[in-house]
Amino acid sequence: YGTDSEWRELFLEARRRGLHVTAHSGEVGSAAHVRTAVESWNVERIGHGVRAAEDESVMALLTERGVPLEICPTCNVLLGNVPALSDHPIELFRQRGIPVTLNTDDPSLFGISLSEEIFRAAQTFRWDREVVTGVIKNAWDHRFVGESESG
Repeated sequence: YGTDSEWRELFLEARRRGLHVTAHSGEVGSAAHVRTAVESWNVERIGHGVRAAEDESVMALLTERGVPLEICPTCNVLLGNVPALSDHPIELFRQRGIPVTLNTDDPSLFGISLSEEIFRAAQTFRWDREVVTGVIKNAWDHRFVGESESG
């Protein structure tokens, strides 16, 4: 899959060319992968990132830099990355001030829609309308398309 330095060069070159970058990191492996993606590769978002919950300093880094986590709860449960939805660290991340968004990863593979992901998370973590709205707003605030393209 390449070395950290090879990935760093690719991500930095993408940034130099004006592209936005996300790293699929911390779904498996360790929180150190998330740290590398943020500190070395200078990514703007992290896809998954659940392993960040294993390291307080990585969570602090995400909070400090405002790097959002693209959370895919159903995928994480079905692939065994978390034992159950109720064990998912999304609420921990949210409480720490890390921007989180809800995502499906692969709706056809996992049999879930975004609406269902939102409903399940809200039900499991007892989120009220304000919290749900905030999570949805995070997705809007951290989108890669500009105002002129999004209307």
